Amino acid sequence: MPEAQKPSTNPRQISLIGLADVLGSLIGFASIIAFLGPWWWLADLGSHFRPHYFVGSLCLGVFFGLKRLKLRTGLISGLAVINLIVIQPHITSLNSGIGSRMGTPFRVLWWNVQSANQEKDETIQWLIKTSPDLIAIGEINGAWSRSLSQLKESYPFEYIEAREDNFGIAVYSRLPLFNPKTIARSDEDLPSIEAEIQIGQRPISIIATHPLPPIGSQATKERNTQLQWLAEHIRASGKHTVVLGDLNTTPWNHTFANFLKRSGLNSRPKEYFATWPSTLGPLGIPLDHCLTSERIKVQSRQIGPSIGSDHSPLIVDLVW
Repeated sequence: MPEAQKPSTNPRQISLIGLADVLGSLIGFASIIAFLGPWWWLADLGSHFRPHYFVGSLCLGVFFGLKRLKLRTGLISGLAVINLIVIQPHITSLNSGIGSRMGTPFRVLWWNVQSANQEKDETIQWLIKTSPDLIAIGEINGAWSRSLSQLKESYPFEYIEAREDNFGIAVYSRLPLFNPKTIARSDEDLPSIEAEIQIGQRPISIIATHPLPPIGSQATKERNTQLQWLAEHIRASGKHTVVLGDLNTTPWNHTFANFLKRSGLNSRPKEYFATWPSTLGPLGIPLDHCLTSERIKVQSRQIGPSIGSDHSPLIVDLVW
């Protein structure tokens, strides 16, 4: 009687499935832990990458489906659904379309230029070519302040709070800046800039800000405190406001949601505009934002070239 043959195995297939299992376990762990963001800084940090968890779990779901591994396919598809439920309201919305083109338009630009960036001349040429009405710059230090003085002819109105610690900030404007000033919760906190401009005879408050990145429990706490204070400041002012900045948070993060709720601002249209790291292009995450009061609508939003920075600039056409 012939000896029964053992079923053949494909070592390469086994290793691919094993690798997929490991990746799926990591994505699952990160996806669930991210819900602890309000209480744990590391979970908060991981919550910013939910779009990547969604895409990763979706790809693994297709892989397991092709291999006819039903249990694995069901589990990983469930993770994809969980992450999609979290991010979807913040990147698409039926009522978040581009605003009307009727009204007084003005273009604003926010850019974290990165203090160590050496491509200053190219940056200035691009800024002049892009021709926004108002430019807000993050990570401006003494060297950048001196270089950006070349903007004076096109942007005669400026307010600069240069620092050497990557948290300097500046505003350059074609329009007059009324009552420009540095604002902060205390002398120990990072500065923001607040100024008013007139659009069609209407005053609009412009705020440029750049809180700490959430690297560590203390830095995360300070970021949250700065954004909470700023939200309360905006609410108390009662002014029509535009906030520009590298907020070091994404739209689906709890800190971002709290900021919108407390300030009364909104983030529309709800589209995915990745700005960091610039080297990853659309595979990055949206850390840079333009938030507006209800009566200030967005005509268009676009991402510019990074030109030596780890952040891409954000260009937004607004209309009253």
